[in-house]
Amino acid sequence: MEESPFDRVEEARIPVHRTWTAESILGYLYSTSFAAPHLFGDRLPEFEIAVKERLADFSEDDTFPEENEFLIRFGWRSGS
Repeated sequence: MEESPFDRVEEARIPVHRTWTAESILGYLYSTSFAAPHLFGDRLPEFEIAVKERLADFSEDDTFPEENEFLIRFGWRSGS
């Protein structure tokens, strides 16, 4: 934005606190174009088992907290 015609730029940071489960992680993956369920064909159950087993290595109670933030930049141009 520094090289744009905007002479006034501001930022807003929006904190995001979520708790994921293995099921919600799979649901998110399935909503993407790179991991849509049809791409796995008849190996979908095998994929789900592998994901759940791997995630279990990181959480005993199937919770995966996420601390993140969205950064939004706003730009304005002064009127002529």
